[in-house]
Amino acid sequence: MNTRTFRRAALSMTSVGALVAGLALFSGAAQAGAAEPVTIYYKVGNTNNYTDALEVYYNSNNAGAVALFTGNVPNYAGYTSGSNYYTYIFDTDTAYSGHGQAVKNNVASVSNESSTHDFRVYYNSGYAGPSQLIPETGSSGSATNLNSTLKNENASQKAIAANG
Repeated sequence: MNTRTFRRAALSMTSVGALVAGLALFSGAAQAGAAEPVTIYYKVGNTNNYTDALEVYYNSNNAGAVALFTGNVPNYAGYTSGSNYYTYIFDTDTAYSGHGQAVKNNVASVSNESSTHDFRVYYNSGYAGPSQLIPETGSSGSATNLNSTLKNENASQKAIAANG
């Protein structure tokens, strides 16, 4: 696994949802009107103690800002929950290029940190279009540069059984 020290998002999605709901209630009460949809920029964190995840990097050779995802991600842009939209962004540590940028269509390389799953990165949202298999590495964290079709043109990922 990469030896850089990473911070992990401090709030769980449940905590973020509760915070957003509270803010929406406060906003609605203060304005005495319907709550406006809220866009939340969700920093996808990383930690050296996390396994079974795909680390995605802003630059080739696992360089630059990083985001970490576990399991299936149907859209690297983010997702909607209620009237709120969560946008996935790279880690906000300003020491790395790409910090704070949207993840969708900005991934150049990946590292499969799983010892049980392969991952497939897709060109389109919803696991569609050209794709590239990222085999499990036994948590070794080796860099895989995305092919020329997918580099900075990527929209989703799917976890699949190793060697599948």
